[in-house]
Amino acid sequence: MDEVAVKGRHRIDVRDNNGNLDQAILEIRYRRVRVLPTIGKQKRYPALTLTVIHAAERATPKNRKKIEWKLITDLPVGSRTDPIEKLEWYALR
Repeated sequence: MDEVAVKGRHRIDVRDNNGNLDQAILEIRYRRVRVLPTIGKQKRYPALTLTVIHAAERATPKNRKKIEWKLITDLPVGSRTDPIEKLEWYALR
């Protein structure tokens, strides 16, 4: 994903190591990929078209680990708001 340009930034609320509320600014990249089944199973299973969403902080924060999420989805990602929606779902975990 390093060669994919940053397609947006998104701010989320997170907790630091002490439980205090902090904000993270994530750089968002996404790209569609085609995944083929193994050679022996290509006749029985179709190729999958998936979207890889990569969200990462540029700098390392003081009181918590740096966020770097890699999500793979078969849900549609057509605009800049779509990956943000998927990231917000993931942030609720």
